[in-house]
Amino acid sequence: MLPCGADSTSNSRTFARSYHVGGVHGLLADGAVRFVSENIDRATFQSLGTRAGGEVIGEF
Repeated sequence: MLPCGADSTSNSRTFARSYHVGGVHGLLADGAVRFVSENIDRATFQSLGTRAGGEVIGEF
């Protein structure tokens, strides 16, 4: 299991992770907090992390 803390000394990517069972809580740009399931579709999850991409995400 990856640690929940960030490692600012490495050049590796940091992925969303938490100690919550089944997923992570995510903060959206409008200030809403949503629980994101660990079973979310990869393309949908990646679309959540872009800006000005024009994706229409819908429910997740």
